[in-house]
Amino acid sequence: GVSTPAEHDEREIRMPPSLTLSKVRSLKQQALKGGLESGLEVSTVALACIYFERLCLDCRVDKRNRKLSFAACLLLAFKNNEPHVALEPERKDVVDRGSMSSLIGPTKKSSNN
Repeated sequence: GVSTPAEHDEREIRMPPSLTLSKVRSLKQQALKGGLESGLEVSTVALACIYFERLCLDCRVDKRNRKLSFAACLLLAFKNNEPHVALEPERKDVVDRGSMSSLIGPTKKSSNN
């Protein structure tokens, strides 16, 4: 059935005991300060916080790996949210598109053989 607000508050939130809310808040505050200093959008840092909270609630983050985990979340948020991030390499000489397509699947020449 439908849960009341009192029942919702009583549900247990699973987090590792070594990861306190003060550590999570401090990490978010540091990320926001660093993100603003480096010119990131606030929404990018907010998205990283959401990713990080999901990892925390899934018990995948503890006191030892919290900074590394948040850095990974920030990287994913940056790639997904920043408007000036290109998904394709800017230099044509770095990646030969013909060689990349041969790695992905068979070419028309090889399928005719």
